[in-house]
Amino acid sequence: MVAGFSLFFLGIPFYERKKPSPSPILDCFKVVKAALSKIHLDYPVSPSQLFRNNTSDTEILPNIALLRWLDKAAILEPSPLVSIEQAENAGRLVEVAKVKDVKRLMSMFPLWSTFFVYSLVGATANTFFYEQANVMDDHLGKKSHVPLVIFVIIKTFTSFVVSHICELLKSAVGSTRRPPLCRTTFGMLCSFLCCLVAWRVEKYRHDDMEIRVDEDNVEFNVNEMSVF
Repeated sequence: MVAGFSLFFLGIPFYERKKPSPSPILDCFKVVKAALSKIHLDYPVSPSQLFRNNTSDTEILPNIALLRWLDKAAILEPSPLVSIEQAENAGRLVEVAKVKDVKRLMSMFPLWSTFFVYSLVGATANTFFYEQANVMDDHLGKKSHVPLVIFVIIKTFTSFVVSHICELLKSAVGSTRRPPLCRTTFGMLCSFLCCLVAWRVEKYRHDDMEIRVDEDNVEFNVNEMSVF
């Protein structure tokens, strides 16, 4: 580790220094600020009303109705009190290219929010489900003891089967967009059902809990509910 840090510091004079590029998040704030400052203006009817517009369109791509108001950030005011450079420096005017990038970035916010649900379900499946099975009776019959690794194998096998089913749907339907949509829908439905079943099982397990006392007069909970 010491050698690695030493090489790092010795190479500092040879590093190429570049000016840091602006953050896309800051561009979002600039576009929102400029759009709110001109929210009272009407939408442009001519391409020339948009700042640095290289197309013949009056609506900035992508065409999303909920984000249309961001187009006003690139509108040239009909009777500006300041010059274009001053308005741009003051954050009241943004070029079309930046508005387009910000609209594309903000259109992905709903998709990013779903990752929270995915992470929650994934963390639950990798921790709570196994812990729940660990405190339950894992005997299949009277003598057979089933290790928890079997559930990991079942999970891996299920993922393998579902992916192949989606590939079959892809070849049967002949579309490159529907199978991923079907896979996502099927996965969300299965995750909801799995969490619902786990909740009901845990509630039943808690209600069926017995309190016993060991030889040292210490109370402990016992549940004979089978994991199967």
